[in-house]
Amino acid sequence: MKRKIFLLILSVLMMTACGHDASDIITKISSESDNISDTYTTKEYEAETEVPTETETSPTVTASVTFAEASPIPKEIDMSQYSENAVLLTGQDIFISTSYGYNDESRITSWLVFNEEQLVDLPESYHAILTDDYPEKYPLGDYVYVIEQENYSSGGYSCEAGGLLIDGEKMFFVDTEDSRATEPEEPVPEVMTGFTYFAAVPSKYFDMNIQYAGWTVPNTNDYTQSSLYFTGAGYVDDAGLLEKLPLKNYSAENDEEFELLAAAVDNTDFSNILRGNGHAPSLDDCTLFVVVFDRESTDYANEIKTSMYTDGKVCLSFNITHSDHKTTGSGIVYAYIPKEFLNENSVSGWAKLTS
Repeated sequence: MKRKIFLLILSVLMMTACGHDASDIITKISSESDNISDTYTTKEYEAETEVPTETETSPTVTASVTFAEASPIPKEIDMSQYSENAVLLTGQDIFISTSYGYNDESRITSWLVFNEEQLVDLPESYHAILTDDYPEKYPLGDYVYVIEQENYSSGGYSCEAGGLLIDGEKMFFVDTEDSRATEPEEPVPEVMTGFTYFAAVPSKYFDMNIQYAGWTVPNTNDYTQSSLYFTGAGYVDDAGLLEKLPLKNYSAENDEEFELLAAAVDNTDFSNILRGNGHAPSLDDCTLFVVVFDRESTDYANEIKTSMYTDGKVCLSFNITHSDHKTTGSGIVYAYIPKEFLNENSVSGWAKLTS
């Protein structure tokens, strides 16, 4: 789960390929498959009363309050590990619900919606958890919608949101005590499982000057939010890819250019990696950008990001976590960017193989 604590990367090296210096890098992206369940069931906790809530620095807003007996209770958290301004909101402070259904239509799974325009731009699959009366009960402007999807490749999970913790730019849903994940070696059903958490939170809890880490505001003009945008990385034992591709960064705008690139390397693993093992979008719709680098045996790429300059040029950057091993090989990092967001300058600085 996103709320689990991840290990920090001990040593990273920023790699960049573009026509300019990579001075501005945008959102963190991970690639996922494209499946969606059409069925949702939702566990909601309705507000019985509405009371005005005031702060010294914020205007009066109407906060939804749920009755305590039915409200989900978050598991205990040591609040001393957070700042003195951190707040844990429960079902007594906000409207909170959990929907059950696997949803892998969008690579982005954590959303913040501040206004009606952004709600329209929210991927359609997430509208399945919103009822028609939400905008009336919790009008955007007075409220912010916080939505997060968790997907699992097996059954055996039982998750429910009990609260939302906000601490500066950090924010995450807190599960209830009754929520459970599978244990290692535990037999589990072979069925995809998913949970979507939703909270309507009074806007007074949010600072519009903060970019909440890991959360995305819907915007269809952002190419990284397109369902076609796709990034990935892979590794091959062949340490000689940089001899076959000495310029290190390449582009392919169609299948013919892709095949020339694959033929130059003559490595099946390389070709499969670039195709996302069959999950990458068509080059009829996207342009492929590729960076090849030498790697030691357990080095791996992470934090893959692309940025686009005002003239349309594309930059691809990533980090490498290093190891002490000396066995060498090659690494590949790539991005598929929808053509509708590109122009004639986009591939400037990227090598291209021609027949």
